[in-house]
Amino acid sequence: MQIKRYALVSAAVLAAGAGGGAALAASGGDDDQRQKTEQSILDDAAQRLNVTPQALRNALGAAEDAQLDQAVKDGKLTQAQAVAIKARRQKDGAVLGGPGIGPGAGHPAFGPGGRGLGFKAGSGGALDAAASALGLKLDDLLARLRAGKSIADVAKDEGKSLNDVKAAITTGVTKELDQAVTDKKLTAAQRDRILKQLASHLDALVNRTRPHGAPGPGRPPLAPGHAAGRAHHWR
Repeated sequence: MQIKRYALVSAAVLAAGAGGGAALAASGGDDDQRQKTEQSILDDAAQRLNVTPQALRNALGAAEDAQLDQAVKDGKLTQAQAVAIKARRQKDGAVLGGPGIGPGAGHPAFGPGGRGLGFKAGSGGALDAAASALGLKLDDLLARLRAGKSIADVAKDEGKSLNDVKAAITTGVTKELDQAVTDKKLTAAQRDRILKQLASHLDALVNRTRPHGAPGPGRPPLAPGHAAGRAHHWR
């Protein structure tokens, strides 16, 4: 009976983790509201399983730790990334998913892409490489992007080959990612995935202009949603 009950709890841990994350996303609200929603879900699931909410919370945390450890073994996460994710979860107490949980968390250049895709302003990497290829200072390029120009527009204005600019961007990003792998901030698999994503989206990125409601002075261009953690950047 005890073995059967343990198996039931183990299966429920996986279901609660998956369904709970969706429920939390749907609940919206601030951190306090998310915590209340999570506790309500855990209380309900624990009652159905005839275990204590804390036991279920502990089981979910252990399951997440096991998945993170496996991701490190599989080369999907670095040890430092896994440690950072575990520390974040222990700090906020969340065990039903949310921001910063899962492979890819812990590095601003890693993510599935989407509407928040953009270049991050700063020295090194994509925009710095683009500026050099365009014969401009980085600040000059950023000013033009904030004024509504795309990188392709600036290349045309400067009489530069857009293909050369794209090649420079790829080289700059590759160099920065290679260093991140050397410094154990990224795995080789993560670097390869980011470069594959960059290749897929590069044409769209160099032709993208500043969208409506885009960042103002001092905030990176071409990266809407950055403050909400939904943007993904290639430096």
